[in-house]
Amino acid sequence: MKAMFLQLSPELVFQFILLYIVIFLILFRHFNLFETILISVVKSAFFLLYFSGVLDFWTHLDDVTYYVDGQKILNRFCHSGCLFTTDIFEYAFALSGGRHILYSLYNATAQYILGPFYSSAVFFNIVLSVLSGVLIKYIFTLCGYSRQYSKLLALFYILHVDVFVWSGMINIKGTLVIFLTILSFYIVFRFIKNGGYRYIFAFIVVTLLLSLLRFYIPALIIASVVSYFISSNFRLKYFVLLTTILIVVSFYLWPYVNLSIIEPATVVTGVFRFLLTPQPWSIEPTYKYLFIPSIINLILFLPMVFGLILILRDKGYVRILVIYFLICVALYSMIPELQGPRHRYQLIPFIALFQFNFLYYLLKRKV
Repeated sequence: MKAMFLQLSPELVFQFILLYIVIFLILFRHFNLFETILISVVKSAFFLLYFSGVLDFWTHLDDVTYYVDGQKILNRFCHSGCLFTTDIFEYAFALSGGRHILYSLYNATAQYILGPFYSSAVFFNIVLSVLSGVLIKYIFTLCGYSRQYSKLLALFYILHVDVFVWSGMINIKGTLVIFLTILSFYIVFRFIKNGGYRYIFAFIVVTLLLSLLRFYIPALIIASVVSYFISSNFRLKYFVLLTTILIVVSFYLWPYVNLSIIEPATVVTGVFRFLLTPQPWSIEPTYKYLFIPSIINLILFLPMVFGLILILRDKGYVRILVIYFLICVALYSMIPELQGPRHRYQLIPFIALFQFNFLYYLLKRKV
């Protein structure tokens, strides 16, 4: 099917060249020339190989639905010359059957810019994965880590095998969730460091967007920040402000919570099931592309745990990220139907951080 490419077409070659240029322009101010070219070539070349049909092609039900929804939105509204009109949001709500409309609009926007192809949204996901890496570099520089540590962590994340596979192959919303989550924390850290109402406004905008992807994530982000201030020498004004926001957000989200899917008794086994999914020996056929990532995840599981403990020893704001990770793991461990690879993927920035932190600590000690 041409819309999925699976052939070396002029449109695919154009996307490949454009992707290389965009990644290069994003990275050249943050990394040296060799690192910038390496990442740009590897990311864009994999994109070209995958969508030209050289590698096996994988799809799921959700990703095709997002792609088709994007086409429907385009067909209905693109003739007006402007993709976003007053009626488009009502139509998107009708298509999604709920409140999670942002990724359908994201698909429509990607297809509007790059053409009505499945790969258009994946193109944007790859770009977002690179931008997420840059934001991670900013966050850790802001938290007082060395430039070397921050840069190597960003490289580790951008080239992480899970990020590579999920952002570069499958049209799912996890990559957008990750980007907005990291952006939220970057705004929080900037606010803590500098203050200013503009950061509060920016945080509200970003978390509202997040609520249109996974409605509960804003509450988890705010809860992690509140928990940090409770467990440390907090500044009272921040604690009061964030607690108020958390109460308001929780009150707003409560009608959407389905308590029947929560099983507290599964919390212990659920933690291991969630963090170690999928296992290399029991991968479902639809997730065979995760075989190599699953092996690496298994090998780095204990290093990840040690890396998490090392981060907890840090007394800086970066512990907020650990608290958020632990809250998410605790939540997902009690909800068996959310313990699959897709929900684990949205925690990859934190898993990659802990893995890298241990490896960096180990290598530093040997040197």
